[in-house]
Amino acid sequence: MDNLKLSNSNPLVDIPVFIRRAILGYWIIYQFFLPLVFSLNRELVFTEEVIFVLLNSLLNLLILSPIIFKFDTVGLFHPLTFPALLALARAKLQDPLSFFYVNSDDTGFLKSSLIQDFNTTVDANFKYVIFRILSILLIYAGYYLSQIRITRVYNFYTNVPITRIYLTAGVATLFFFGFFISQGGVKAYIDSWGMEGGRRQALEGITVFVSFLRTLYFIPLVWYISDPKNSIRNPIFLGSAVLFSFAGFLGSGSRTSLFNVVFLFLSAWILRNRRVPSTTIILVGLIAFLLFGTLGQLRSSVTSKKSQTDLSVLSFSKIKDNLEYAISEGAKRQGEKPYIAVFGKVPEQEDYIYGLSFASILTTYIPRVIWEDKPHTVAYYTGKKIFHVGWSIPLGSEGEVYWNFSYWGLILFFFWGRLFKIITTFFVSYYWAPGIAAVYLIFLLSGASINSLNLGSLLQQLLLIFVGLKFMKFI
Repeated sequence: MDNLKLSNSNPLVDIPVFIRRAILGYWIIYQFFLPLVFSLNRELVFTEEVIFVLLNSLLNLLILSPIIFKFDTVGLFHPLTFPALLALARAKLQDPLSFFYVNSDDTGFLKSSLIQDFNTTVDANFKYVIFRILSILLIYAGYYLSQIRITRVYNFYTNVPITRIYLTAGVATLFFFGFFISQGGVKAYIDSWGMEGGRRQALEGITVFVSFLRTLYFIPLVWYISDPKNSIRNPIFLGSAVLFSFAGFLGSGSRTSLFNVVFLFLSAWILRNRRVPSTTIILVGLIAFLLFGTLGQLRSSVTSKKSQTDLSVLSFSKIKDNLEYAISEGAKRQGEKPYIAVFGKVPEQEDYIYGLSFASILTTYIPRVIWEDKPHTVAYYTGKKIFHVGWSIPLGSEGEVYWNFSYWGLILFFFWGRLFKIITTFFVSYYWAPGIAAVYLIFLLSGASINSLNLGSLLQQLLLIFVGLKFMKFI
């Protein structure tokens, strides 16, 4: 099955029946049946573990229910469905072998490598699953109880002068090369991540320029959305798409920035062609998994070993090593489970941070060279205060909201659901406008969660994107 044709009537794109059934089958096998069977067949059966397995299965069903049961007005590109599909894709990208092999030790209670005490693990699991069930219900309530109407008529452009796009891409290309030339070249710049003691230290003072690099992808993205047929035949488009896709990783060392761009272009293709390219998705997934290991090896050769970049990892002879690295790192990340660590340590061992990480969103546009001690995103505090390491560890929405505001923070999810309704209603009204479609996809990918890391990054991008769209006359 190479392509799954979709309905043309839903601006959010109908989810194919095949995907709905596949997701239902995945939930039944991997999130209900196998965890329950393993928990009931242990030498020592813990009632608490069986109850948790059932609650966690209910949680996953709630998350996937808009996909499985086709909620009204919901589609593939909807904030109630797309983040769930994206999270599943990312999880399987990090650990693809989990489709074929399930370890009984990985079922039942969610275990963080940081927490060794069994009772603490049990308490953390129940706090997490109850908190998240309530958060999902409140998002649904905020969305479906909100009545939003778009009454004002906005004028957005669909056809823009190609010279404007060329000029914008040209200026962006000059900036790309100018930045790396000023740093002594790409290799010298990447070497500095290790020489300075880490990526965060190396990027101090140039974060504004790095943010610009991470945003360049929007030029070929909106170009493609505005003219999908002709753009892919244009060598300038193809060159800028490849160059700007890697700009984020080369500038910040973030592999996520590269994978996000890949997901964005794939999403834009589906949005414009109204088809899900099944074979292409599988191929892209395999390539992404290989890149996950390759770029991880490249980055690790600098940051972990504090030495110069090992370019040998890019050779074909290293493919096996890169795949093994990707598998081992994926397993490591699966073992961290920072959200369990937060629910286990806060507030007994680590106090609440009372909005500190969310304050970083308000200071997004203030350079750290001006305010050296300005608040960081939650990933920084998770690494420093929870895991006591020198690098950032991303934390999900529920963990961050709980760490900041305890259970009082749950009310934020109701208003987040209402925000979903406002944004979705606006997109449905203007889905035909390339600029609106591009910004909407970017929101789904990086901002559809109450997370300071994602929202801060989104705000940094939106200012530059708005200026670019305005210049190219898309808005």
